[in-house]
Amino acid sequence: HSNMPTYPQWEATVLEATYEQVDYISLHMYFENYEKNTAEYLALPAKLDRYIGTVAGIIDYVKAKTRSKRDVKISFDEWNVWYHQRKRDAERMRGWDWPEAPRLLEDIYNFEDVLQVGCIINTFIRRSDIVRIAC
Repeated sequence: HSNMPTYPQWEATVLEATYEQVDYISLHMYFENYEKNTAEYLALPAKLDRYIGTVAGIIDYVKAKTRSKRDVKISFDEWNVWYHQRKRDAERMRGWDWPEAPRLLEDIYNFEDVLQVGCIINTFIRRSDIVRIAC
């Protein structure tokens, strides 16, 4: 994730070690609006686009550095709007001895979330030259 302290060095390190063995690098991003700031929330796909662009640049750099003929693409295999119940779910699980599994991830989404998912999907479509899997 682009907020990790090792980003983007870790992605470069992993690709330098594995470029000839992998077809995809896996990326993840979840979109949150805990502060209820619509403008900032709906601007998050711009951060997604920068994230994809940075990793695409790393892929190009490692390909050139290793003089590889192979192409590595991006698999964006964890993404979604996820914040409504997330904190409550974590609190609910704390201290449980798990006699019965708690109900988790039962979010109720709003129109902002629908717009957000549409923007995310549009970003994946625009970047489909490098993002080949988005699920």
